[in-house]
Amino acid sequence: MVNKNNNSRKTILSMLRNTSGAVSGQKIADKLMVSRVAVWKQIKSLQELGYHIEGTPSGYYLNEQMDHLFSWEFEKEKENYHIYRELNSTMEIAREKAEENCDGFTTIVAEKQSSGKGRGNRTWLSNEGGLYFTMILRPELPSAYYYIYTLGATAVLSEIINRDFNIPVSAKWPNDILYKDLKICGILNEMHISGDSIKWLNLGVGINVNNSPPLESGTSFKAISGLDYDRRNLLFTFEEQYKKLLRENLPEQIRQKWKTGNYTINRKIHLKTSLGQSFSGIAEDIDATGALLIKNKQNKIKQALFGDIYLKQ
Repeated sequence: MVNKNNNSRKTILSMLRNTSGAVSGQKIADKLMVSRVAVWKQIKSLQELGYHIEGTPSGYYLNEQMDHLFSWEFEKEKENYHIYRELNSTMEIAREKAEENCDGFTTIVAEKQSSGKGRGNRTWLSNEGGLYFTMILRPELPSAYYYIYTLGATAVLSEIINRDFNIPVSAKWPNDILYKDLKICGILNEMHISGDSIKWLNLGVGINVNNSPPLESGTSFKAISGLDYDRRNLLFTFEEQYKKLLRENLPEQIRQKWKTGNYTINRKIHLKTSLGQSFSGIAEDIDATGALLIKNKQNKIKQALFGDIYLKQ
């Protein structure tokens, strides 16, 4: 029934988008081989999902150019995508799905989040127009390599944004993507470990695409260029290239890939942790555990597994 409804929605939207002027309810009914009442119900459901469909005496027309993220909007319908108009947090739904033993790469997507999760106890402000999703992974690597999944996602997304969207960004340790000094994307993970194995790892991603930057320290694709972008293409491309990265690369290769496009290494930084610790010095490298290595004035190396980085002049 779900696939039938999705096919009907896809057909209706195609007719509305490819017809100049209004499309009569009877014409849609004939195409779908259903009653006009059934057409009205489908139109109403699309309106409730956020499509700006207007009704006139001569029929229906679509009064928008939005890039909706529903599964039927993709060229090839993505059955692993679970897409919501609004959620508290995609991470919450992903946690439930992961515990229900869903397939790897099941992805929870929301047009808006009222309580989006950032790193630590922070909130990720998630207004309409951004791309907010959590991808559920079933890692094959031991739990010691958990950090590879975040580094790999950051490296892949940075490459896509640079290459496909012509926006020069770089990766900031541990989990951000920046345009100049402004945050454009954040990534975090949550996992369930059993012994030395990872039962599931949920990769949460928030990207400012067509939305207004929610903070002065942030920016978006649209704020940079003034253009609207196809979020569907961004999500689909990320999924395909992230799978390829994990399939074809060893952890050390992924670590090196992150380093080639990073914002952090060889810079003077000050790092603060949630435990009240702080380090200053030169960011020398990230080691085989994903930790940042910082060389202080005494040429001693400090290892940081987490924390917030501030550049020093």
